[in-house]
Amino acid sequence: FSTYNIPTSVTSIGNSAFYNCSKLQSITIPSNVTSIGDSVFFQCLNLQSITIPSNLTSIGDSAFYDCQSLQSITIPTSVTTIGNSAFFGCNVLQSIAIPASVTSIGDSVFYYCDNLRSISIPPIFKLQISRIFRRIPLSEIVIQPLCTSNCDTL
Repeated sequence: FSTYNIPTSVTSIGNSAFYNCSKLQSITIPSNVTSIGDSVFFQCLNLQSITIPSNLTSIGDSAFYDCQSLQSITIPTSVTTIGNSAFFGCNVLQSIAIPASVTSIGDSVFYYCDNLRSISIPPIFKLQISRIFRRIPLSEIVIQPLCTSNCDTL
């Protein structure tokens, strides 16, 4: 199958669920899914697009490892954890924004993302850029502000 809609009864996508599904091009994850396990889309070489629900809280280790055709992904503001090598080898991906909700991010998350040029990250990770974005020809790094509204109350 090239397109798949995960049933609405699913709340968590288990480890290696779509491992090496080379024909998969597009997938829609329902809004009640809160976690994507480890290696879920590992080597889904033709996966181009994915709709991630706004309730997702975690992206597991190597979740999108070697998804060489993944063109874009929006990480929702509900996500708090991104595992090691989550987007390793997603070499078509050109930009990524990590929301301020993310408090834990693994090593080599964007390793070998050869076309990644622009990133936006929360300020807590500014000293860890080399650990998160290894071997990438970045041309723009945006460190998000610590505060965006009602900052005088801090």
